[in-house]
Amino acid sequence: MTISPHLVYELMFIVASALAALGILTTVVNLRRSWLDRRAATRLPALRTQLLAALDGDDSRFVSSMRREDATFTALVRSLLPTVRGAERERLSEILEGTGVVNAALRDLHSRSAVRRAHAGDLLGLASVNRAVPELMRLLRDRDVDVRRTAARALGFIGDAVAVPALLATVDDARSVPYNTTTMALLRMGSDAHEPLIEGLRAGSQKVRAVCAEILGLRGSVAALPALTAAIHPWESLEVRIRAARALGRIGVPGSVDALAALMRSEEPLPLRAVTTRALGQIGGRRTVTLLRDALDAPEHIVAVNAARALASSGDDGADILIRFGHELTSRRGAYAREGLSYLALQATHAARL
Repeated sequence: MTISPHLVYELMFIVASALAALGILTTVVNLRRSWLDRRAATRLPALRTQLLAALDGDDSRFVSSMRREDATFTALVRSLLPTVRGAERERLSEILEGTGVVNAALRDLHSRSAVRRAHAGDLLGLASVNRAVPELMRLLRDRDVDVRRTAARALGFIGDAVAVPALLATVDDARSVPYNTTTMALLRMGSDAHEPLIEGLRAGSQKVRAVCAEILGLRGSVAALPALTAAIHPWESLEVRIRAARALGRIGVPGSVDALAALMRSEEPLPLRAVTTRALGQIGGRRTVTLLRDALDAPEHIVAVNAARALASSGDDGADILIRFGHELTSRRGAYAREGLSYLALQATHAARL
């Protein structure tokens, strides 16, 4: 089949025209964006001054004028929200409501654009808009991972405990929110989150129970002690037991020592014994020091070295044991005791530099 030169020229002309049109369109878009950026930069100083003045009192003229500058205003507020606290933050949230920015963001949560949904969720979270919680919980199942991540982070900033079960559900979801995002959101919430977290520890899946144990320990939840103590029993999975033991150490209540002592038996799994040794060191006390002293004779390196370092952090009683055993030049526990003394010296040096 032969293609006529005339047809080739026509095709080349069409392609060249399309490329030229595309180039012109790109130039126009870039010029418009550059003009908008310059315009926003010009107005930003005056707008910031007006906004800061409005934080000190009711200025209805400022609120009404902001309806005409949504993009610049929203960007300015987004940059200020993480830096203000207390009454100023409440006032800034009122201004957001008055300008209609909150309502616009709530509508954008249903946008077809994932970028708009994510930006809206981020703003609502930073502004702690409680009425956005149901929609943000829905977005935890969004098709876009950035939207899911932003929704989880926003729920953490808002801090409503009603969102805890929805956040925990993402742990088992095949299209889950990144683990670190979920845990940070749960850590940001107030004390009202303890009860649903304890319920998750008691009745959730294995992954959820492990996460709940970890979070409750990091939050120092004394109310969770009964559930955490139950979670270290042998019928639980090893991962849950390890995290529950670590949580008991972080909470640091002396009443947990007996429960943790049972995990130091030689028949218990090595990872659990290693973590329990460190947990006992965090609690402290004479009973703990005795248990750690015995752990210096453990045949496993990780248990013995953890015991030595825990003794180094146990005050004078722990230091006395390390000094006494450190003189045993030929025994195994003597070597670990000297390592504990070295660790103690490093801690002292670090404290002196501070």
